[in-house]
Amino acid sequence: MIGVITGIIIFALCIVFFFVGENTYRVGLSVISIIIGLFTAFYLFLAGALYVVAKVQIPEFQNKKAYIEETLGKEGKSLNDSIDEQALQELKVSCNRWLIEAKTYHENLKMWLVIPDEVMDLTFIE
Repeated sequence: MIGVITGIIIFALCIVFFFVGENTYRVGLSVISIIIGLFTAFYLFLAGALYVVAKVQIPEFQNKKAYIEETLGKEGKSLNDSIDEQALQELKVSCNRWLIEAKTYHENLKMWLVIPDEVMDLTFIE
């Protein structure tokens, strides 16, 4: 969250310094302000996109988890049982991998990336 607040402040300062540079005919200040402002805007866009993507993937993970647990809990066996189990294991591994990455990013980069806190409430698929 600090990263987003810092990014907004830096972006606002870039706008101010751009106009100061334009009014005092300092082209270098204006160019540097534009470059830093573009990088900051790109960072803010990516932080917002990451938040939205994580928010969308949380319900997807919960749906996949419920499907896997329900399917593995069934008593009846089918002819394609080994193929189904292998596909479910691959799905389970990919879902757990996403959860590990999301939790790691949330713990280590919490101040700079905006990842929903709901990620920490999710449990691994067993």
